[in-house]
Amino acid sequence: MKLKDYRNGEVTGATAAALEAYETALSAFQRWRCGADVPLERAIVLAPRFAMAHVLDAYRFLTSRDPTVVARARTARSALVGLEMNRRERLHAEAIRAAVEDDYEGAKARLDALLDEFPRDVLALQVGHAFDYATGDEARM
Repeated sequence: MKLKDYRNGEVTGATAAALEAYETALSAFQRWRCGADVPLERAIVLAPRFAMAHVLDAYRFLTSRDPTVVARARTARSALVGLEMNRRERLHAEAIRAAVEDDYEGAKARLDALLDEFPRDVLALQVGHAFDYATGDEARM
């Protein structure tokens, strides 16, 4: 049985309990508040091969304003290597790889492509906006 997130996106490697924990973590992340860590860690413990949990883990580091926290995204990204992923999850992984390599324009392009194909992916939308803000694109608007 394939599981789907609250926005009807298929997820790979999740269990029902891990998906519920992920959704709790995503909700906290979307509000830019603390509180995502515990449910996200629970999701990963419950389903170590849950691709979107590792995606969110990497993004929570990449969207930080603290360079030492951003550097931790490399470790989070490495957890994605070798996981089974669907197309949407692979596009997220490619965006993360680009951002970890300090190619934020490439990361944003991948997130744009992801949103063209999966417009209900709120995580891609939020992270793309955060990357726009962090790289100064808001000044061009």
